[in-house]
Amino acid sequence: TGEIILGLPAAAYQQRELGVATSGQLQMLRTKTPAHHLAWTKAQDRDTPATLLGRAYHCRVFEPHVFATSYVAPPKDAPRDLRHLRNAKNKGEATLESIAWWDAYEERTRGKFVLDADQFQLIEDMVQGLKANPLVRALLFEHEGDNEVTLRWTDEETGVPCKARADRWLRSMRTMVDLKSTEDASEFAFHRSINTHGYHIQHAHYSAGAAACGEPLDEFLIVAQ
Repeated sequence: TGEIILGLPAAAYQQRELGVATSGQLQMLRTKTPAHHLAWTKAQDRDTPATLLGRAYHCRVFEPHVFATSYVAPPKDAPRDLRHLRNAKNKGEATLESIAWWDAYEERTRGKFVLDADQFQLIEDMVQGLKANPLVRALLFEHEGDNEVTLRWTDEETGVPCKARADRWLRSMRTMVDLKSTEDASEFAFHRSINTHGYHIQHAHYSAGAAACGEPLDEFLIVAQ
């Protein structure tokens, strides 16, 4: 038997738990050693611009209310950031005003993720791209379903605790949908991405989780953008 959890914050799900299988860990064990896996559970990832943008986009699609309160961009009329001149001698009035403005902005946005205006626009353009496709629009935004659904279960064969987090679960349609951003969504290129990133492992893992929770899937779909 398994448990279906709605509303669990992403940060709570993403805590690394030694001995709890996720599709990402299963993919890691396909190419790395158990020692690599142990080190990974103890390490903390550092955000790169690409990972920050990807997480922001995912949040915008599946948790727009969280996106609205967690991600910010400086306003278009923000002054040029001159804080690197903070310790300069004989600072001009414009420099002092810039430093004061950016210090106040940093204080107001403390604890939030800061994107630039171009990144915000890219995210909105990608969302509109999803909605421009009738099938994708129906699956992600129109049909009844739940976003960011956490599953926890114990694998019957091995006794290993498992967890997964579905981007979108259309439970009445027995369908899960997973959104992937990619550099090349053509059929040939994305076939390689499936193998490289172990998306077939994710398919099997999530399908096993749904079945363990008493709601087996008919389809596990990937939207590649």
